[in-house]
Amino acid sequence: MHHRDHTDPSPARWVLQDVDPLPVAHLVKNLDLPLPVARVLVVRGYTTAEQVREYWNPSLSTLHPPEAFRDMGLAVDRIRKAAAGQERIRVYGDYDVDGISATTLLVKQLRRMGALVDYRIPSRFTDGYGIGVPAVQQAAEDGVRVLVAVDNGSVAYKAHAAAREAGIDMIVCDHHEAGDHRPDVLAHLNPKAADAAYPFPDLCGAGIAWKLAQGLGATPDELTQYTVLGTIADMVPLRGENRVIARYGLDRLNEAVDRGDPGLAALAGVSGLHGRRIGGGQIGFQLGPRLNAAGRMDDASAGVELLLAREIEDARSIAAGLDASNMERREIQEQMYSTAMAQAEAEVGNGAYGLVLADRNWHSGVVGIVASKVVETFSRPAILIAVDDKGIGKGSGRSVPLFDLHSGLAGIGHLLDRFGGHIMAAGLTVREERIPEFRRLFQELCREALEGADLRPVVTCDAELDLADLNESFVEMVERGAPFGLGNATPQFLVRGARPVGEIRILKDRHLKFQIASPQGRPVDCIGFGMAEEAGLLRRSASSGLDLAARVEINIWQNRRSLQLQLKAVRPAAAEAP
Repeated sequence: MHHRDHTDPSPARWVLQDVDPLPVAHLVKNLDLPLPVARVLVVRGYTTAEQVREYWNPSLSTLHPPEAFRDMGLAVDRIRKAAAGQERIRVYGDYDVDGISATTLLVKQLRRMGALVDYRIPSRFTDGYGIGVPAVQQAAEDGVRVLVAVDNGSVAYKAHAAAREAGIDMIVCDHHEAGDHRPDVLAHLNPKAADAAYPFPDLCGAGIAWKLAQGLGATPDELTQYTVLGTIADMVPLRGENRVIARYGLDRLNEAVDRGDPGLAALAGVSGLHGRRIGGGQIGFQLGPRLNAAGRMDDASAGVELLLAREIEDARSIAAGLDASNMERREIQEQMYSTAMAQAEAEVGNGAYGLVLADRNWHSGVVGIVASKVVETFSRPAILIAVDDKGIGKGSGRSVPLFDLHSGLAGIGHLLDRFGGHIMAAGLTVREERIPEFRRLFQELCREALEGADLRPVVTCDAELDLADLNESFVEMVERGAPFGLGNATPQFLVRGARPVGEIRILKDRHLKFQIASPQGRPVDCIGFGMAEEAGLLRRSASSGLDLAARVEINIWQNRRSLQLQLKAVRPAAAEAP
């Protein structure tokens, strides 16, 4: 959400993607495509008719076999032996949607095999991310013989040693950056590991657990209703295998909800999605936040309990609890957002290239979400730290493409108790008294990397759209690329010189709704979520025209279908390109 009332640091820079006209012309001719659709495809890297067909029709036949993981055979043999001998297996997950869905699908597969299995989800507040020595010691006390870490574990070297010492066989299914040396575990399934030998590096934690489930006998199509939750919520690139997971998983998810699967149907119910087709956006904005809310506010095990529930009554009561946690998370987030924006404003005013914001009243479960919003507004790396009453700060950082957050933190890691993450996002623990020095060094690193760079937010358009070409079949052709997300961005079109007609309405004090004139006669509906503050600009520019950066969609309201532009940015009509 972008707030003009917080004075954007500078107006956005509009960019029309550059493309090679030859493949565009080739696609227009060979596939009979409208020019803007062909441009979108070439921008995404699909330049031949064959590539486009494969992109539009993802197929299970293109998936890599689970055995492509070097250690898959070791993992499968040990789990099969444990299942047959009724040795206790424990799945140790993570408290986000990816960890919750990875845990769920593996537990389901193991139960189906008749294994003796339980699971643990760490607490964000007492355990922190990743499996630690206490969790291994607890497993040993509980008689666990095989410990499977999902969505974590690649760099938990102390836990690996503790498991080895306790005589527990450990299997790691992780997708986070792997360290330089091979972990001392029975099997390490991480496509990012140097020795993994797996051809697709971008699976999420649930994707790797799903591969292990296939190694254990599940068909590729099974359990994808859970894999898709992690794949979309964890923002892995929706290319290659992830695109297949997303397409098939959404179908299976909708079927499971329609069939009345207790957990998924109850989750869809509290999310207000009964009777509606669930797409990627609904996972990202409705289902995902509710599953996440358990771990942000309290105990993430509730997310797994919900998805494993066998009775609809149990599922409904857990789902209602998740919904309440999500409401609480939203209220806390709103308060944190306003204090963070005020702090950020002051820092940017003082010339800061990187932001380290901290507060004793913040909630450590929500700092990451607010950090994302701060970065969105100010286009600078931001780390938000919630300090507890013992003076320990739990922080979460988000970055911009020009700054590698993980290696930046590694350079000043001596000030931190712990940190981990990747180029664009990281988590850390720091003592309150070290925050000023940490802020100073972090800002220096950001200044070195970003000074002189254009930090204005960028509005990127894939192609120009002439409203004369906009009809239902155009939208349907664009939709063939769905589901959209990271690595497969929703196509955004530049509509030049649009003229608003009729009333400009503001909905719920936040959203903008109006119509623009179309050469086809009937005006086209436009909606801008969170863009109410642009109403003045619209009224002033009604006669001179506006440029719109927008997505195209078919809006279905009370069984009436209409074309709609979902706005991402507006500006007075520009003479210059783009």
